[in-house]
Amino acid sequence: MPTVMKITASGQISLPAETRRKWATDRVVVTETIDGLLVRPFDPDAIRRIRGKYKDLPGLSYDEVREMERREEADRE
Repeated sequence: MPTVMKITASGQISLPAETRRKWATDRVVVTETIDGLLVRPFDPDAIRRIRGKYKDLPGLSYDEVREMERREEADRE
């Protein structure tokens, strides 16, 4: 359910307590998309989970690997 939040002069927003409890987080990741902002709980284990995911793709640049990951993330959304 959408929630309207006020942005303070310093650029801060407050997430409702119910949302913070539901997602058990005190940090979020904000991603700008073509449709607006996407706010997701921060996953401190994200690096561990994807470590080695692309190890068998030799010759790809860092930017190419990042683009592959972005496409996969967009497909999941």
